[in-house]
Amino acid sequence: TCSQPHPHFYFGSPEMKVITNDRIFIDPLIVYVEDMPVFALPFGLYFENKTGRRSGIVIPTFFFSNLNGITFENLGYYFALSDYYDTQFSANIYSKTGFLLSNSTRYVYQKSLSGDFNLSFGHRRDNTDSDYLDNWKFDLNHRQTLTPQASITANLRFSSQDFNRTFLTNINQRVQQEISSYASFTQSFDNGTSFSTAFSRSQNIIYGTYTMRPTMSFNVPQIFPFKKLVASDNWIGDIAFNYQTGAQYTDTRSLAIKLADTAQNRYDTSFSDSYSFSINHSPSISISPKLGYFSITPNISYRENWYIRRKTKSIN
Repeated sequence: TCSQPHPHFYFGSPEMKVITNDRIFIDPLIVYVEDMPVFALPFGLYFENKTGRRSGIVIPTFFFSNLNGITFENLGYYFALSDYYDTQFSANIYSKTGFLLSNSTRYVYQKSLSGDFNLSFGHRRDNTDSDYLDNWKFDLNHRQTLTPQASITANLRFSSQDFNRTFLTNINQRVQQEISSYASFTQSFDNGTSFSTAFSRSQNIIYGTYTMRPTMSFNVPQIFPFKKLVASDNWIGDIAFNYQTGAQYTDTRSLAIKLADTAQNRYDTSFSDSYSFSINHSPSISISPKLGYFSITPNISYRENWYIRRKTKSIN
C-alpha cells in the first residue's frame, strides 16, 4: 500500500470482518489506484490473523511502469509445512514484458542437517518490440553431518546467460559474470586416517567459459610399524612411516578472440577445451633414535605423480 496519508493505491473490499487473533475475511479483494478499482478477485478470501509462524498469502507490491506496464512483485503463498521445513512460491507479473516464477525452500533438522534451495524461471522480453526469452537460475546450500566423523557441504550455483541482466535490480548483481560452485565430503577414521573428496566449478555465464576440478585425497598419519615387533629400547621401533595420496581432474573451456580482418575490424572467436588428470603419491620414512643426550632424525621422502594423458580440442 502507498505510504501517503491518502494512499495512491491500496487493497480494499466492501465487506470485511476481523476476528482478533484468528482470521480476516474479505469479499471480494479489490485493488484501487487513485480510488478507482482496477483489479478484483471475484471470490471471498480469508487470511490468518494469528501470531507466530503461519501459512498464508504474501501481499505483493503493486505499481505502474512505462516499460513493464501493470506490475505485481512478490505475489505468492508461504507454506509453514512443519517445524523442519517451509517453502514459498512467488511470482512477478509484468503485463507488457512477461513474468518470473520462483520457489524458495528451507529445511533444518536438529544440528545435523540444514540448507536451502532456490529455483527461478522467467519468460520475459526487454521491451514490447523484442522477442520473449526464457531464463532460469538454481541455487543450493546444503550442510549435513552424517556421523561424528563424516560430513557433507555443498554450495551450488547454476544460471542461464541472461538471468541476472533480465531480472535482478541490484546493480552489483546485474553485472556479475562469474558464478562458483563447491561441494565436499570428508571422512576420518578411528586409526587417524582421513579421506576427502571435493568438486569445484567456476563459470563465466556471459562467455560460456568454465573450469571444473574434482579432487580426492587420502592421508595415513605417522605410524610405527615395527614398534610392537622389537624390544622397547631397539632403535628399529622408532622408524615411522607416513603416506599421502591424491587425484585431480581439471576440465577447462577457454575463449580465444583473434583479429581476422584489420580492414573490416572483424574478429574470429573460438573455444578450446583442455583436460588433465593426475595421481600423486607422497610416502615418507623417518627415524629418531636417541644417543645419550643427543637424537638424530634422518628423513627420507619421495613424491611421484602419475599423468594419464591430455587432449586439446578446438572448435571454431
